[in-house]
Amino acid sequence: MLEQQFEELRLTGRLPSPTGVGLRILQITQSDDASLEDVVQVLLTDPTLTGRLIRFANSGEIGGRGQVTTAQAAAMRLGLQTVRSIALGFSLVAGHRSGRCSTFDHDGFWVHSLAVAAAAQLVAELRGGVPHADAFTCGLLQGVGRLALASIHPVAYEGVLERARGQTSQELAQIEADSFGLNHRELAAAMLADWRLPAHWIEVVGHVGSGASPEELQERRAVALASVLQDARDLARALTADVDATPAECQRMQARLQRVQQGLGLDDSRFADLWGRVAASWSSWGEAMGVRAKPVLGLADVAQRAQAQGVESEPREDQVEPEQAPLVQRPHATGLRLVLVGDLLGRDATLQAALAADGHAVVAARDGREGLRAALETSPQMLLCDWDLPGGTGLQLARTLRQSEAGRQIQVVVVADRRKEPKLIEAFEAGADEYLLRPIDARLVVARARAAFRVVQLNERIQDLVAEREARIGQLAIATRKLQIATVTDALTGLHNRRYAVDRLQKSFEISRNGGGPLSVLCIDLDRFKSVNDEHGHDAGDAVLQACAKALAGALRKGDALCRMGGEEFLAICPGADLAAATEIGERLRGVLHASVIRFESFERVMTASIGVAQLQAAHGTIDELLKCADRRVYLAKEAGRDRVVASDPPTLLRAAG
Repeated sequence: MLEQQFEELRLTGRLPSPTGVGLRILQITQSDDASLEDVVQVLLTDPTLTGRLIRFANSGEIGGRGQVTTAQAAAMRLGLQTVRSIALGFSLVAGHRSGRCSTFDHDGFWVHSLAVAAAAQLVAELRGGVPHADAFTCGLLQGVGRLALASIHPVAYEGVLERARGQTSQELAQIEADSFGLNHRELAAAMLADWRLPAHWIEVVGHVGSGASPEELQERRAVALASVLQDARDLARALTADVDATPAECQRMQARLQRVQQGLGLDDSRFADLWGRVAASWSSWGEAMGVRAKPVLGLADVAQRAQAQGVESEPREDQVEPEQAPLVQRPHATGLRLVLVGDLLGRDATLQAALAADGHAVVAARDGREGLRAALETSPQMLLCDWDLPGGTGLQLARTLRQSEAGRQIQVVVVADRRKEPKLIEAFEAGADEYLLRPIDARLVVARARAAFRVVQLNERIQDLVAEREARIGQLAIATRKLQIATVTDALTGLHNRRYAVDRLQKSFEISRNGGGPLSVLCIDLDRFKSVNDEHGHDAGDAVLQACAKALAGALRKGDALCRMGGEEFLAICPGADLAAATEIGERLRGVLHASVIRFESFERVMTASIGVAQLQAAHGTIDELLKCADRRVYLAKEAGRDRVVASDPPTLLRAAG
């Protein structure tokens, strides 16, 4: 079901994904024989990304003897995996800095994601067992499912975020599932699988933020990576907190930070050092990615402010605030975002005043390097540049802009004196849209900016109409997914139903038969359930089924499936579990029922269950034969006195009972 839902979302073409050079580098580095030389050749096709890599390689965070000036030298200093992280991150960030979901702050999302990534890299260094580059990239991507939902269903996701404001991550995920048929963690995991990233990354991204312990994951590498990300998320929450955070917020931050400090086994001095290193790394990576880090509260500030309101109880493990952006009120644009590049344009106060008076937001840059940076950070609709710039030409700037996705959206106007008029064809070949000859008239520039703004408004109106159509299509897709989910969901308990169980078991059966590992099933039958209905009524019976379903589902491993087969009968499908492991699962299920008293009106007691366990064997030619084996053992458990797990047939059982 999830695979089908993801395919439908992928076909919309609005899923966030690395593009251009970022995607090509990601594809290259997935190969075992990938080399730096291959990556450098791809890098050279994107001067913007190359410049960011060189700048980061020369930053204080990386260090190194001497300044590097080439892509080859930067890649050698950084290493293949770090180059991949920067390329992937820059590609995603550059292509998804804004969107139509008004309650989703895209800049805030990337600020937080980069903080998680920077923290994960340093926590991995302390914990060991997780490559630093893996920790960084997985930290950067762990929240990408929320970005995807905001991109695919911008209008519907506005409502989701409003309903989830102040709720936990788990509650946000439930609201998303109710609205779209899947939550942001499931979608993020599916996206990473589509990008062919490592399997344990996929498992971790689908797990982190769920409130569950990393130890619940099956693979050792996944447990280690999830532990790193859990610490990194707690550090990032405190790192990205507002400098005017309330005492109550600081108390929650302090509780998280103390948990991280204890988990890493650091004294106060070493933890303060970690905090400073994370903040510095966050700032350096922000420079590399074009994401501005926020001012950071000091640890002493957090502790002092936390004491201002007395001591509260430490938040429960599952009280995790959703990584949700505040409601952002975006002002209505009255003009263009416009960049002026060059000494002459930068000193032309008359021109700048005329443009500002007409409602345009103007940024001036001295040379091509500053102009490129301003263009990437402000996403202008128009850029005016002098033909001659300090250290280069406007034509070089135009060529560089046209090689990036963001730069292709900018209208570039080159300003030249009349001596350059015979060469103006070169400006168009370099990527300029228009030219102006000196001396320029400010009124003419304003008139051209107005004309460009009318085109921008027309494009925005077209985008609005397209968005309205896409919203209707999206609503239809959501309704279709909900209907699909309803057909495989038990209405009373919310578990999967028999139809889903048969389909899931058949797929697991085929995977196991083709070398995919063991497969076990557990048939679970509640003991003396009929007496509940007879003595307390069907409402009590429904309440018992709901309570038992919740308890049983919570005790299964991630990746297992619990289905209601009908009445008081449940089926647990456990891929990867042999008979011994499945028997342990059965005992755990039996134990959770024992651990809770169910109360509903006049009903108050512990429910028990008889559980039959069966592992797929060569003799089981069909799933029916496997189910009959488990069902037969349920009856053996009933005959032996109920409230037990049976994983073998007579005479073994009879001898054990004697």
